[in-house]
Amino acid sequence: MTPFVYTLVEDPEGNHYRLPVFMTQTVIDSILAHFVVRDYDLFIVTYPRSGTTWMQQIVHLLANNGVQGNDHLEVHIPYLERAAAFKGISSLEQKEGRRYFKTHLPFTFGLHTRNLRTKFIYVARNPKDCALSLYYFMSNNYRIAYKGSWEEFLHLFIAGDLIYGKWSEHVMGWWHASREFDNILFLTYESIHRNLKGIISHVARFMETSVTPEVIDQIVRKTSFSEMVSNPKTNLSWAAWRKDASTQPLRKGCVGEWQPHFNPEQSSLFDAMCREMAAMNGPPFVFA
Repeated sequence: MTPFVYTLVEDPEGNHYRLPVFMTQTVIDSILAHFVVRDYDLFIVTYPRSGTTWMQQIVHLLANNGVQGNDHLEVHIPYLERAAAFKGISSLEQKEGRRYFKTHLPFTFGLHTRNLRTKFIYVARNPKDCALSLYYFMSNNYRIAYKGSWEEFLHLFIAGDLIYGKWSEHVMGWWHASREFDNILFLTYESIHRNLKGIISHVARFMETSVTPEVIDQIVRKTSFSEMVSNPKTNLSWAAWRKDASTQPLRKGCVGEWQPHFNPEQSSLFDAMCREMAAMNGPPFVFA
């Protein structure tokens, strides 16, 4: 028996995925059947715990000329699946102008086929850091309530028996799509760490948003981890904001935290997974 709470849903290709409990087949079917994607909508796509909130903040500030605003980040850039589950598709249609969403849906759900003028920013993260962050998240979130061991979790991660499926397939699906479609920008968590200002400028060009160098500098400051973790608009406890969860979106935000947590055998399993991806023309960077 899988040691966490989930709901099982099917994508249009017949693949099955474990999703958070409120994302039922009815919710997913409603998104696929009734959610109208507009010209110039923008989606931030990630496998969970891959820098979603970080990219939300970058996109939000670029869209608003560096101004944070008074609302929580999730109000400005809602979680598509959660919004559909709790507020309904009609609530998403009410917003005028350019809309921004985040989603964890794999490529096989077909959001990219709705409108080729819609833009997607995909962020991938080193699977070892991603797995560690997801382990803490799933263990601390009462809705998911992971109760297994760390060792078991790593095997579930590699096998794709966690929420949103197999990490390697999630990344590879969106990676290959980004090679085919100009409206998909593929980035890595590590590249944002190395060159935050450069990535912000790159995202601005992709969004076709004009901002001054001074605003870019403001956004660099406001998207640093130290600023975001202390900002209630980006890191307010979901328990306090929604009263239905027990974790905060930001934890440590670092690169390489996996190292003291993985033993050599565990690390080699992840390295083998990455080599397999490289053999299938995967992303041209090292995840290990």
